Amino acid sequence: MLFFASKIGWLFAAPSRVLLLLALAGAAAGRRGRALVAAALVVIAFVSVVPVGGLALARLEATFQPLSAPPRIDGVLVIGGALDAQVYDAHPASGFNPAIGRLFEAARVAKAFPQARLLDIGGPTPPDGRPEADAAADVLTALGVARERIEIERVSRNTYENAIDAAAIAKPKAGEVWLLVTSAFHMPRAVGCFRAAGFKVVADPVDYRWLGENNLGFDPVGGLEALDLAVHEYVGLASYRLMGRTDALWPGP
Repeated sequence: MLFFASKIGWLFAAPSRVLLLLALAGAAAGRRGRALVAAALVVIAFVSVVPVGGLALARLEATFQPLSAPPRIDGVLVIGGALDAQVYDAHPASGFNPAIGRLFEAARVAKAFPQARLLDIGGPTPPDGRPEADAAADVLTALGVARERIEIERVSRNTYENAIDAAAIAKPKAGEVWLLVTSAFHMPRAVGCFRAAGFKVVADPVDYRWLGENNLGFDPVGGLEALDLAVHEYVGLASYRLMGRTDALWPGP
């Protein structure tokens, strides 16, 4: 129930949708709503020029440094969310999003450490489709990882469940080195969940969204998308900590 409530709540709480709803409400109110429309448009124009969302993402992405590979790796954990399995199945080489770097990195490390286990974790599963994790396994195989090496976790729906279910499958032993591969902005919350689940991991952040574009421009779509993504992650950090799903408000190295 909590999972579905959070998904439905975010449909209306995302900053881009809030601004749209405010503008529509103002327009529906006629002259009395002009100030509301104007306020919404000013905020949209501001985040379109000033990279508010990008800077917020940069703070998240700077938490963990890029991987400096240890001499031994016993396992690789790659979190889902990189593709739409239905689109991928219907149209070859389609359905990917910017998080596809997670799968590229997992394949790279798995091939560099052929003795390491590889656990492909969860992802959204449509009611009438196959699990995203199965489609992700197909991509990992296409990238050169032997299919028999890929262990799959198919049922987790969020970061908290990713950690709990992965720990149950991997059963990590003391002294083992497990890499966690996910988007850099998502890494603090992900590491916090795995630590709370008793699973010690080494962060391997990928899919950086803020690449230093600090020049002013005009990008309404990109600005709002970055703001939505950043706010979603900050809210996730706070709510997960309140629910005891992470070991700290802002998990770090």
